Amino acid sequence: MTGENRDTINKASAPRGVIGELRTLLMSEEKTASGVFADSKSIIESKNLELNAIVTRCDSRGSRVAEAVDERRASGDLRPLDGVPFTVKDVMAVAGVRMTAGSHLYADCIPKGTAPAVARLEAAGAVLMGKSNCPEFGLDPHTENDLFGATVNPIDAGRTPGGSSGGDAAAVAAGLVAFGLGSDYGGSIRWPSQCTGTIGFRPTPGLISGAGHFPFIREGFPIPPNSASFLGAVQTVSPIARTVTDVWEVTTVLAGHDETVSATSPVVLGDPDTVDLSSLSCAWMSSEGTVSPSREIVEMLVKGSLILSDIGLKIVERSPPGLNECERIYAACRMADGLSLHRELVGGREKLLTATMRTWFERTDDAVVSTVQSIAAERDRVRARVLHFMKDFPILMLPVANGPAFELGTADFDDRFQLLTPCRAISLLGFPVCSIPISISEEMQPLSVQIVGRPFCDHQVVAVARALEEATLSERVKLGL
Repeated sequence: MTGENRDTINKASAPRGVIGELRTLLMSEEKTASGVFADSKSIIESKNLELNAIVTRCDSRGSRVAEAVDERRASGDLRPLDGVPFTVKDVMAVAGVRMTAGSHLYADCIPKGTAPAVARLEAAGAVLMGKSNCPEFGLDPHTENDLFGATVNPIDAGRTPGGSSGGDAAAVAAGLVAFGLGSDYGGSIRWPSQCTGTIGFRPTPGLISGAGHFPFIREGFPIPPNSASFLGAVQTVSPIARTVTDVWEVTTVLAGHDETVSATSPVVLGDPDTVDLSSLSCAWMSSEGTVSPSREIVEMLVKGSLILSDIGLKIVERSPPGLNECERIYAACRMADGLSLHRELVGGREKLLTATMRTWFERTDDAVVSTVQSIAAERDRVRARVLHFMKDFPILMLPVANGPAFELGTADFDDRFQLLTPCRAISLLGFPVCSIPISISEEMQPLSVQIVGRPFCDHQVVAVARALEEATLSERVKLGL
C-alpha cells in the first residue's frame, strides 16, 4: 500500500478492524482486491523469510481469486470478505495446495478437496495468501517442526509464538495478512494469540465445520470429524486476527450447518450490538483450580475485573463448582482417544516423527479406550454444574495461560502443556471464548484473559470482549500490541 494506506493490514482502530478498513478502501475505489493482494504479497516477501510464518505460498491462487473479486464487484456483486488476505493453518485441506501437517510423512500431500471452512471464506471473497506453519500434526504449544523449522514470534524473537496455530498468529501480528484460519484443541488459538498480542476466538463447537482438518482427510478428500473421538468433539476451526471485530466478521462467514458433519448446528448467530452489558454478571478467577497463579496473573485478572465493572457488568470473584476437575478429565479424555486416528495415518512410520510426536505416541495407549464412557460421563456432570453456575454468571473471565510466552529452549514437553490448563478447562466444557491481551508481564510479554460465555451465546462473548478491547486500546497501543 502507499501513503496512509501502507499499514492498513498492520494497524486499525479497534472498533472497525482491519477488514473494515480494507472494505472502505475497496468501496472508495482507492484500492482493488488485486491491489490489496499485491500489497500483502509484498509484505510477505519482505518479512516472511525471517518469520517463517507461511510455509507454502498461494500466489497463483490468490491472484486468480483477487481478479475474480474485482470482476464480480464491477457488476455490483459485493461480499463480506472481498479482497481480505488470509492464511490457513497447514493442517487444513485446500484443493491443489500442499498440506503437510508439519510432518515429513505428509511433505508431498496434495489434497483433492477443500475444507468447508476454507471454501466458505473464499466464497465470501477472502484471498488465500498461503499455508501457515504449525508443529507436527498440530499437537504442540510451540510452532516448530523438522520439515520447515521454527516460526519466529514477531514481537520477541527469543520467545515462542505459541502453538499450534503459531504460524497464523505470527502472520497476523506481523501484518502479513488480515486474519488467519487456525484451530483450537486445548488452546491452539488462544495461547498463540496471547504470545503475539493478537485476538483469538474459539466458537461454540458445532458452529463451524471441522471437516478436512488433519487427521480428518482420506485419499485427499475432506471427511467429517469422528464424533466418537474426543478430538472430533472438542476441536474447533477458529479465527485469529488483530481485533475482536475482525474475528467476529470472519466467524459470521464461517458459521453454518454442514450436512456431512453431525456435530454442526444450524444456529442463527446473535448480534453483539444488541447485548446490554449492564444486564450481564461476570465471575472471574485467577486459575482453573489446579495451578497456583503468579502475582502478575492475579493482578491482570483484578485489572480486567475493574475494567468490566466500569463498563457496567456486575463482577464477583468466584469459581464455578467442578472447574478444578476439568484438567484431570481433559487429560483422561485425551488419553482415551489414544491418538488412534493419528496412528492409523502414521502406519508404522513412527521413526520419521519429530521427538515431540514420538513422546505423544509413547505416552498414549489405545488400551484405555474402554474407559471412555465413564470419562465422558464425568465430563458431562462437570459441564452441567458449571452451566448451572452460569445461570447467574453468564460470563466467566480467567487467564489464557499460567504465564507468558516462554523463552526458547526453556520449556520441556511437560512445562509447555502445564501452561495451558486454563485453556483446556474451557475446551473440555465446550463453551465459546475470546482471548484478548489486557496486560503485560514483568518480561514485557502480553498477558491475555479468556472471556467465556454459555454455549451458542457467542455474541455475548464478543460484546464483552469488544468492550474490554476498547477500554484497553490506548494501553495496548503503547505496548505495541
